[in-house]
Amino acid sequence: ASPEFLAAFRGRVVDAGFDAPRGSPTPTAAYAARLGLAVAAWLTLDEAGRTAVVFGDLGAGDRCRCGVAVAAACRVASAVLAASEAAPGGLPGPGSGAPGDRPRVDSAAEAYGAWLEACGGDAAKRLRLEGLPPSFARSLKHLDFAVEARGLPNERPLRLLGVSVRGLPVSDAPVLEVASPGLARPWTSDGAPGAVEWDGDEAFYALGNSDDDACVLRGDFAVVVRFGGKYRSTGGDDAAPIARFVASSAFLCDCLLYTSPSPRDATLS
Repeated sequence: ASPEFLAAFRGRVVDAGFDAPRGSPTPTAAYAARLGLAVAAWLTLDEAGRTAVVFGDLGAGDRCRCGVAVAAACRVASAVLAASEAAPGGLPGPGSGAPGDRPRVDSAAEAYGAWLEACGGDAAKRLRLEGLPPSFARSLKHLDFAVEARGLPNERPLRLLGVSVRGLPVSDAPVLEVASPGLARPWTSDGAPGAVEWDGDEAFYALGNSDDDACVLRGDFAVVVRFGGKYRSTGGDDAAPIARFVASSAFLCDCLLYTSPSPRDATLS
């Protein structure tokens, strides 16, 4: 939002930004928590129940991204307000003042569905969660788990040793990029001799063979697959990736991870 836009509403509009790994449309867990807590605090200030919180993605215009952010904020805010109202001496609900008077959201997917219904039009069909890449539903399920458990199941960083990509209709080995807060800079196979084995159908990427170049995943991360070979520079850094896998080390353990193929997600293992 521009300074002029923010000034016009005299502090009633906040530029919340957006925090996601490597251009992902799904926000980080930390961002979702901050946004939800901010919404809960804002609503708590108005015991009469006249306050409405409106989200708008004025920068990218990405309705999916906006919808996931709304769902995350509603899920976290609903849990915070419900806990506050149920606690002894807790906050009264708006309107009648009785606990439970505030609308409850029991899952992030439910909140996304409510947002989708409010959008109406073609969005109700085109942006259904079932038709989006699996990363969307996965991020919402992870958020539900964190809210219900009031914590993260794994706080240890993980080391990514290798990635296998197959099922892509390309003639040259794709370029692989890994972005995570645990990395000083994104890991990329571009310019890394010996890091990729390509047989024309499947590419295997060896990451972090030594402690000096270890690919450490800490929190939310993204594995991005881009065109390689003669098409590598097509579109530059802003070019849409062939595939993107987004997850969080907080919901993984030492394991072999496999994702089934879909029209928009490559097979990564």
